[in-house]
Amino acid sequence: MVSDGVHDNLDPQNLGLNPKDLSLDYASWPDVPLDEGTTAKTKAMNEKFTQLIIDCDQAVTSSLICKKSIRYCRQITATSRQWMEQNPSGILESNYVKYPGKLDHCTCVCFQVGTYIPGKDEVAVSTLNQARWPFS
Repeated sequence: MVSDGVHDNLDPQNLGLNPKDLSLDYASWPDVPLDEGTTAKTKAMNEKFTQLIIDCDQAVTSSLICKKSIRYCRQITATSRQWMEQNPSGILESNYVKYPGKLDHCTCVCFQVGTYIPGKDEVAVSTLNQARWPFS
């Protein structure tokens, strides 16, 4: 489960992509019919999220999914946050190519459903270190 802050940062439109980048034959997002746009965006978002999770050398765990989701959002919104820090009284221009992503609260909750096997399914205590999680 993710908040809109994670969800919206997976949306191709918020990443500065245009409909043609998703093989849609429209000049801009307002021109795309809702059902067609939703289908194309959902597919792209699922692919992006899957790639985000599987591009690592670690076993995929609930903790890893949460960490990578939050890290991704921090990375994608870095230019917007830097601009806001340097211009505290300014208004960030609405340009997702120049400033990709959306600044919003990011929450991810992930859990594994299944049989717990004592001794095999323990989570290393070091992965729960709050001083390190989720940004190290």
